[in-house]
Amino acid sequence: MDSAPTSSNGLQTNGRFDHGLAYLLGGMPPAVLAGEFWAKQPLLIRGERGKFESLFDRARLAAAMRAAQAAIVAERLLLPEFVINASFERGSASAPGRQRIAIQPYQWQAMHAAGATVCVNAIDRFDAGLSRFARRVKAELGYPGEIRFNCYYSPDGAGFSTHFDVLVTTTLQIEGRKRWRYAPAAVTTWPVDNGELTDYESEERAGDPWRAFCRAELVDVVLEPGDLLMLPSGTWHEAEAVDGDSLALNLAFEPFSFLTLVSETLRGRLAGHARWRGSPLHPRGDAAVVDAERAPFTAMLEELAAEIRALADDPSELWSAWAQRTTAYRPPLVSDPIAPRAAAVTAAPGPRALLEVVQDDAFQFVVTRSATGDRLVIALPSPLATFGITASRSIEIDDPLVIDWLRRVLRHSRFTLDHAVGWATESSLGSAAALEVMTALIELGVIAIIHDTARR
Repeated sequence: MDSAPTSSNGLQTNGRFDHGLAYLLGGMPPAVLAGEFWAKQPLLIRGERGKFESLFDRARLAAAMRAAQAAIVAERLLLPEFVINASFERGSASAPGRQRIAIQPYQWQAMHAAGATVCVNAIDRFDAGLSRFARRVKAELGYPGEIRFNCYYSPDGAGFSTHFDVLVTTTLQIEGRKRWRYAPAAVTTWPVDNGELTDYESEERAGDPWRAFCRAELVDVVLEPGDLLMLPSGTWHEAEAVDGDSLALNLAFEPFSFLTLVSETLRGRLAGHARWRGSPLHPRGDAAVVDAERAPFTAMLEELAAEIRALADDPSELWSAWAQRTTAYRPPLVSDPIAPRAAAVTAAPGPRALLEVVQDDAFQFVVTRSATGDRLVIALPSPLATFGITASRSIEIDDPLVIDWLRRVLRHSRFTLDHAVGWATESSLGSAAALEVMTALIELGVIAIIHDTARR
């Protein structure tokens, strides 16, 4: 698909710049992305020059590298996902892998000047803006797996040789121009590892079903600043900068299997039973063969099947686990411009207290639907969760009266507690429940107390 975005500057929400799916997709409905393109076919969206200027640039790259170097020196910080490589590959003519070296953050400019593409994995760990953007896209798209921003800064002519990735990759061209050549369809869906074309043309891989490759079938495009290209996992592609330096971001979606969600949920349901927390011994007989009839596999599998049938009848537990995963995101390791939250209150504010809905895109509001009704999850990643530890404060609500009332409350920017309780009474919710929820929202930071004469 080749479409133009509705605006070069994204959307404006409550007076604040909104980096979300609408900004990323240029107006394409998320349902179209999910139904027609995700893991199915490449997607090309042409954007206006300057569309991504407020998101990232070379100055932000330099700041991230300074922050990373300071963290490594001062904190002796080692992050498995944060890796910087210098690649001296020059497109399809290169020998992949053998022309890449690991470097330290302070070396990025020298390596670029020497002709290398500087590849920074998980640069969002050291850029709070990219972190917020990725977190928002993850929640809006409803993606339960890990996502991260990678950065590629290439001199003229530099770029990766022909390969495919295990990830769904979304390239945002920030500065300069980059030529991409990619297959019109994936050669294999959700591969277990990355693949290099030179490796798959070797004798050792002669029996692989995706060995055949026709370069004449490659789609040839040049990405300009503001353009977006999304490739399904397992899609052959190569890229190189043209007419000067190229700076690009890659929003990478790590593979996530539904089996993971199911197994984690089942583990939670069964962990309370001792027989599921370990395994009994089954000594072999004289013939060194296990007596299959004596092994308790059948009984335990039947118990497991009953749990799966229970989840099928009422998938709300799965939906809850999914919702938590879509709002969980590793916080950045740099100062986040989000203002510190006020200390938690121990009681509800006075009835005439003036309250304000905090207009902050850090909050994630996710509504999931199941056979038993809606569930609302409001989450705020904690600024205290550092060094790779994911933590968040959250509220989960499954009462339909509370959800409907809360939707009404959040449509107002300012109101008194009397107003909020009045709206609850109108909806048959009751004042006690409204006060309980409002207090929790104040503790979380979704609602701020502007003025409260009762506390004077």
